[in-house]
Amino acid sequence: MADWRSLGLDFVTLRVFKAAVEEQSFVSAAEREHLAASAISRRIADLEARLGIELLRRHDRGVEPTPAGKVLMRHVKSLFDIVEVTLSDLESLTLGRSGEVRVSASLSAISSTLPRIIGEIKAEHPNLDLRLEQNNSEETLVSLHRGTADIGFVSGIDVVDGLTSFEILAEPLRVVLPRSHALATRSDGLKFADLTEVDYIGLRKDLALQQLISRKAIGHDMQMRITVTVDGFESLAKYVAMGMGVSIMPKFHADDAAKAHGVVAVPLLEEWAERKTHVCVKSIASLSPASKIVLEAILGEKIGELKGKTTAKRCRGLSASLK
Repeated sequence: MADWRSLGLDFVTLRVFKAAVEEQSFVSAAEREHLAASAISRRIADLEARLGIELLRRHDRGVEPTPAGKVLMRHVKSLFDIVEVTLSDLESLTLGRSGEVRVSASLSAISSTLPRIIGEIKAEHPNLDLRLEQNNSEETLVSLHRGTADIGFVSGIDVVDGLTSFEILAEPLRVVLPRSHALATRSDGLKFADLTEVDYIGLRKDLALQQLISRKAIGHDMQMRITVTVDGFESLAKYVAMGMGVSIMPKFHADDAAKAHGVVAVPLLEEWAERKTHVCVKSIASLSPASKIVLEAILGEKIGELKGKTTAKRCRGLSASLK
């Protein structure tokens, strides 16, 4: 089989052949393609010579495809359909309407506000390929640095240098207790030291909130009696409701636990008991158009809830710069 390049099968020749067949005239095809009729006739004649077969019959009324021309026309139509779809897909990528966006998030973020935010983004941009993965905050930071995540949510830890980050939430921590617990009447709140020698329901030790609690226990010289270890706030709330111990969780989850399981949630009276969540990227410049759309949607969703005028101003500036 001859190499297609040696046969003159370039896109311009195929396009003018298609125009000649559809218009049934070299003159009309020339007007459509903004070329001279003689140039179209010469291109098709050269193609026929290379193929060794007649593609168009010339007559006084114009041209019509031969059986070979009909075969070529059928495939040329399919080819240009593919080209149109390809160009449309490339345009969608350029404008951010499609493309893959990899989001890595902490347990707290992925189980609280993210489902609603991601759902709204998908509803507005259905062609985006959003990939959401739960990781602890340390793993999320590593993924951002390595480039295996585009956007990351981290909670309860400091964001390291080399990343662009925006505080989107500062959420107080709550002590969650069974209604029958002796400390449950302390509606004004509890100090961390009040939890000395009480049974405690903990999260996995690799999760940022549990790491924070463990560090504070060491700082207070406390021996925590961890009776159950779980990997999520829903399980944690169930064990607290069963009377297996007390726990600490962000307000969003504590309020849910109080409604769903009848536990008591009281403030944790410590300076460090405000858990900050940041959305992070390696850099704005490195984001794909699709990732920029997702980041803008996330920050826009949270602007009304940001803590502090400085942070809110930064996020509004970012949203403007992404457009």
